[in-house]
Parts: sequence; C-alpha cells; structure tokens
Amino acid sequence: MMPTVEERLAAASRHLVQNRPDEAETIYRDLLEQDPRNAEAMAGLGAVLLRRGQLDEAFEFLGRATTLDPKDADTYRTLSVVYRAREEPANALTCLEAALELSPDSVDTLVAMGEVLVALGRPDDSVPLIEKAYGLSPDSVAVLITLGGLHALRGDLPKAISCYHRAVELAPSTPEAHANLATLYGSTGRPKEALEHAERALLAEPLNPGFVTVLAGALEETGETTRALSLVNRALVMHPHMVALRCRLASLELASGAPDQALAGIARLLKERRDDPVLLETMTQL
Repeated sequence: MMPTVEERLAAASRHLVQNRPDEAETIYRDLLEQDPRNAEAMAGLGAVLLRRGQLDEAFEFLGRATTLDPKDADTYRTLSVVYRAREEPANALTCLEAALELSPDSVDTLVAMGEVLVALGRPDDSVPLIEKAYGLSPDSVAVLITLGGLHALRGDLPKAISCYHRAVELAPSTPEAHANLATLYGSTGRPKEALEHAERALLAEPLNPGFVTVLAGALEETGETTRALSLVNRALVMHPHMVALRCRLASLELASGAPDQALAGIARLLKERRDDPVLLETMTQL
C-alpha cells in the first residue's frame, strides 16, 4: 500500500524535528505538486524556509497556509516568528492573537505574545499572559526565562535571578539563562558570579555575538581586558555592524588607555546612526 498523505506529512514533520530540513522540504514540495492547496504541507514548507532565514519565501507560504486553513493556531504562531524576524512586532501580535483565540492554553503562544508585548513597550500587558503560562507549565524553561525578564524589567532582581536559576537547574546548558544571570550579577556588584555564567553562556553558543558582548563585559569588570578585546575583535569580523559589540569595544579601548580611539569608533557609527540611543549613551559615558 502506498503511503498516505498523512503518513507523508508525519514523516516530513519528523525530519524537521530531527534537524533534517532538506528531507522535509523534499516531501512538502512533492505533496504540493500533487495537491497545491494542502495547507499543512504549505505551512511545513514555510517553517523550513524560516529555519533557513528565507523570510520572504517563508512569509509567502505561511500566509497562503493561513488563508487555506484559518483554524490552524500553529501556522499563525510560525507566521508571527517571521514578522518578528522582519522587525514588525505589531503584525506579529496580530498573528499571536489569532493563535491564542484558537488555542487559549498554548504555553508557546502565551510566551511569544508576552515577549512581543514587551517589545512593543507594553510589559504590564504581558504579565497576565506569562503568569498564566507559568501556571500551566511551571517547569518550562522558556516560561521561566520570560518571567525572569519581566521581573527584571519591573526592578525585582531577586525574583528574576530566582527564575533564571530555576531554568539552569532544569536545563544546565541553557545559554539565555546564564547570560541573563551574568548581566544581573554584573549590575549588582557580583563580578565573579557574572563571569562564571557569562563563560557558560558562550560555551553553549560560542558564535553568539550577544554572549560575546556579555562575557567581554564580565571580563572587563574582573580586569581581563586583553582577553575581552580579543573576543570582541574576533566577533566583529563576523558582525561588524553590531552596535553592542562596538560599544563594548569602545569601553575596552577606554579601559586600555586609548580614549581617542574609543571616541573615534563611536563617532563613526553615529554618523550612520545619528539617533541610536545606545550609541548616544555610550558617547556620553566616554
């Protein structure tokens, strides 16, 4: 007996979960050749393209999938990821509202919606969503990290630190939790703890420029300026326009006794990004 459409879709989904996007794409495209209106195959192909960073193509397929099957909450949530990657949080929120209406107890949707509301400058509106997600899944690492971020935004650092530590207990190599702990410990005068967690974050994701920035800051606080400069300069080869890295470089140059070099680097960036608040604050501090 030939494999059914459902069996083909299940096989494609397994390939995607097991990080074999090429195999999943082959199955999805084959299904769409046979049935161009198969919404599940279309959404699956959109998810594959999103994973590859092909945002325009992913947007096209996921948008068509929501038209063909407007009752699929997962497709709306995946489409919201595309909007967030395109820096369109208002459109992402619209998709997540649709997903939440279809699946009110989806922890993934609740967390994503909470994050988007924070990005839109509405952290208070995100609180009931994240609290509901925590009630549904108190041992979810994603929920704990998001809840910790909310506590930090509201100035309750002990609760934030508690959330991140719980996340690390559940999943010891979670880089976001370690990076957030490093940042909080650094801001509260605990440089040794900050350095430990910053090292663990970068160990989990050695090429993540955000984690390089966090570790460089922790190293600077403990006087290891030479290693911090090496890490930042290496990361800038791959991410030459990342503002956080450039600002950290300026701080390290200042600490190394090169204030003119530090000022010149930030001044060059400000010519391109005159209204960037981070750059303006860095220039003021320098």
